[in-house]
Amino acid sequence: MKKILLSVLLLSASFSWAQEKKPVSIYGFNPFHVSEENIGIAFSYEHFLDTKGIFSLYLPISIAFPEVERNNYYNSYFSSQSTTSRNLTYFNAYPGIKVYPGGSNKRVSYAVGASLVMALGKQNQTTTYYKVDTLSPYNYVFDYKTSSNLNAFKFGMLITNSLNVRPTNNFYFGVEFGIGYTYLNSLNAIATDREALVQFGLKFGYIK
Repeated sequence: MKKILLSVLLLSASFSWAQEKKPVSIYGFNPFHVSEENIGIAFSYEHFLDTKGIFSLYLPISIAFPEVERNNYYNSYFSSQSTTSRNLTYFNAYPGIKVYPGGSNKRVSYAVGASLVMALGKQNQTTTYYKVDTLSPYNYVFDYKTSSNLNAFKFGMLITNSLNVRPTNNFYFGVEFGIGYTYLNSLNAIATDREALVQFGLKFGYIK
């Protein structure tokens, strides 16, 4: 019984110490990062700008893996075509700021932030062309196929919400969700439709 009480006291003291010490920097790793492109991984660095641990500079980067496909179809009386767009690897940067309304030196802390989004990547577009079958005018037969890799660029903004749990002085885990919109979305320097930006992840990290 004494050992159990001692363990509880030590654990309580550890939590109290973690809450009293204000973090200076946070190094994070996100093994499950979800964006509008696909699932990937992310790394982040966060540095607090004030002694109270309320305002911080937030610098995450992420890598989105490929295999997100979109299909477009076009038909006319004389021909038909199908275009498949497949995202290749995307590299994203989300520089921004965070605000911890209740402070960051708690066991559980909430933060809201605003981040710019800059993404570089490639997108593969494969178009398959069909022509009218001379033996059956109502059917199409394969004609030819083209494929090319296009340079992709995105620029936009995200509003993020995050929740950090700090069980010890130097370790934390948390979740983060962000949603936003692109100001610029281009393929091979040609503007395309704007799109919604999404970010979600599970984070683990070291607090300095």
